[in-house]
Amino acid sequence: MKPAKAYIIDLDGTILDSCGDILGTKLTVLDTMNIPLPDIDHLASMNGMRLEDTFILSTGIDDPAIQREAVSLYHPLFLKSTLKNLKIFAGATETLATLRKRGAKIGIVSMRRAAELDTIVRASGLDKFADAWVSEYAVDRPKPAPDMVIHLMKMFDVDPADTVVVGDTIYDLEMASSCGARAVGFTLGAQSARMLGTRRPEALIDDFKDLLNI
Repeated sequence: MKPAKAYIIDLDGTILDSCGDILGTKLTVLDTMNIPLPDIDHLASMNGMRLEDTFILSTGIDDPAIQREAVSLYHPLFLKSTLKNLKIFAGATETLATLRKRGAKIGIVSMRRAAELDTIVRASGLDKFADAWVSEYAVDRPKPAPDMVIHLMKMFDVDPADTVVVGDTIYDLEMASSCGARAVGFTLGAQSARMLGTRRPEALIDDFKDLLNI
């Protein structure tokens, strides 16, 4: 198999073991706003979805003002929770370091706001292993649109066929396939191998080191 020239990797649930922080923060926001809590499994299944859509689909509330309030509450709480519980999946940094030594470019994509993303990347030490990172707020369209991937491919001057996109949700895999990049599902994050397999990725991995063979 032809080695990739760039690896573009989702942050939360793929590099960072933060799915618990995501779910916990959403529940805290809803509780703070006195909104009845939805089924937890249903809410958890929405990880990777646009935040506003998560709140709409999980509660049935489509009032834009309430959505804005929920999102406004979510971001600082999520940042605080992540910094407190900061945990990188085993083998991630070692794998990224090896890929860079081989000459590959490493990009990180995230649904976090740009300043928050920068804070997390630097606090976790991931800035030592990545060439660039981009927030969905820095592009026109969020996942599953391919805008973040296209932005980084242009920055790295690589073609889709030479780019591997790694993520733990179907939205990450759709983001890859919609621009012709190679999609790899990470099965220890938000969604199961069965769910990820419905998008027919090139590979499913449960160990970061498996990227060295892709």
